[in-house]
Amino acid sequence: DNEAMKILIWPDVHLRWRVFDKFIKKNNTFDHVIFGGDLFDDFYDDPLMAKACAEYFKPMLWDRKFTFLMGNHDAYYYFPKNFEASKGGGFKPAKWDVINKVFNRTDWNRFQHYTVEKGYVISHAGFALEVYGGFDGNVDWGRVAKWCDEAYELSHAGIVSPILAIGYERGGRHKKGGHLWQCWS
Repeated sequence: DNEAMKILIWPDVHLRWRVFDKFIKKNNTFDHVIFGGDLFDDFYDDPLMAKACAEYFKPMLWDRKFTFLMGNHDAYYYFPKNFEASKGGGFKPAKWDVINKVFNRTDWNRFQHYTVEKGYVISHAGFALEVYGGFDGNVDWGRVAKWCDEAYELSHAGIVSPILAIGYERGGRHKKGGHLWQCWS
């Protein structure tokens, strides 16, 4: 029964996988775990720390108990040609290299734009209707998923889609940020 499922949402890991590991070993009563994005980057980190984090999470990418949402600090390493996606804090080419020796494109494709649990839409940073436009109060999540998929493909080609763009509030060039960068101030 989906209503009785125990779901844990763990946002913004930022290389603190050992904290999660310790917690889940003591509290392994959850039916499903949703990682809210940002597996990578922390203050004073280095490539070895990024590699250890990627190695820890890689097997979980393929376990149905876990859902991984794309965060802006993950996008830096997923979209190497997209200047905007890789301009943020913490990105270093040496970390890109070690992370992508662990995660291949098929692994990265396991990351989702959002997920829906018990009627709630969960993403890394939320959705601004101004970015996704044309909604009349009834969101067509299939259409949003299609737009997100198209934006990901554009990002691999180095083209910035407003859906993945950084908004003014976060130092970007766009009026509103997309679901990796939405700012709720």
